[in-house]
Amino acid sequence: MPYLQQLWLNHNRLTRLPVGLPPSIRRLLVESNSIRAVTEDAFPAEESQLVALSLAGNHISTLQRGDFRRLGLLRAVDLSVNNIRRLAADVFADNTQLRSLQLSRNPLSHLLPGCFHGLKALRRLSLAFVPSAEVNVAADAFGDLPALTALDLDSSPAIARSVMGSDSVLSRLSGLRELGLLNTQLAGLRPDLPSYLPSLVVVRLSSSRWHCDAAAAAWLRGWMASTGVEVIGAGEIVCLTPAELRGRSLLTLADWELDGDLPTGPIVFRLATLTTTLRPGLQQPTTAYERSVMDWPPLGPAGLDEYADSLSYLLTYLLTYLLTMRHDAHRIS
Repeated sequence: MPYLQQLWLNHNRLTRLPVGLPPSIRRLLVESNSIRAVTEDAFPAEESQLVALSLAGNHISTLQRGDFRRLGLLRAVDLSVNNIRRLAADVFADNTQLRSLQLSRNPLSHLLPGCFHGLKALRRLSLAFVPSAEVNVAADAFGDLPALTALDLDSSPAIARSVMGSDSVLSRLSGLRELGLLNTQLAGLRPDLPSYLPSLVVVRLSSSRWHCDAAAAAWLRGWMASTGVEVIGAGEIVCLTPAELRGRSLLTLADWELDGDLPTGPIVFRLATLTTTLRPGLQQPTTAYERSVMDWPPLGPAGLDEYADSLSYLLTYLLTYLLTMRHDAHRIS
């Protein structure tokens, strides 16, 4: 099969990656199996053309440097729904062309120094739906991602707390344009956040543990009203404290209900702009576990060269889809 370019091996009860795959394969999906480790010998020793790899829904618990060494052209990787707990240094050091990395739904406990070393071209990183109660994020964990523009921490409260609470971590994310913080149970946002994320244009934000005082309300309202930052989910920011406001939406509170003094002067923030590009041919978002984020219609040889950006287009589409649904819901109500 010297000309094979796309291969699906999903739901085959595989316990390891098949050895001897032809170097011509550019798109490989081995999802929902029982694979416990990534082995270098599964990939061609030379001239591998693989650009997209999905190992979602397996039992992979560890990743080591060298596992992806032979995949120098790799641009999109999905390792979601595995058992990865620690992300060690230099795992992806040989994958300098990688643009999209999906690590959601793993029980991560440590993002060690240099864990994303070498990913100079990475644009989108998902660490969503991580159930761990505590996640140790090294100060320089995101220090080698100069091209990163989208970080998804939705439903990963421990990672969100570590990232948002660290000056060192935030200072390495200055290029972010999209940030996912839905259902992260934060008690608030730090008022200096715009100075750390000056390029931010979209943030997804919700929490049921917000501290609702005058300063928090004024800051968030000012951020939403005075900048180009789109805050998706703001209506689902629910107060936990003070006790008399518990269960109330922050954006529905009147000024007189807030504890503390509202600022007398205007809150001014930097303006931002957003341009959106959708991938032609995508009919609907692939959000269910049964459908991989790589589950695109088959592509011809010419289209495969552009497949590296598929996850980027998908996430943009999902964002637009959510905005449309929210606007429709507001019209109905």
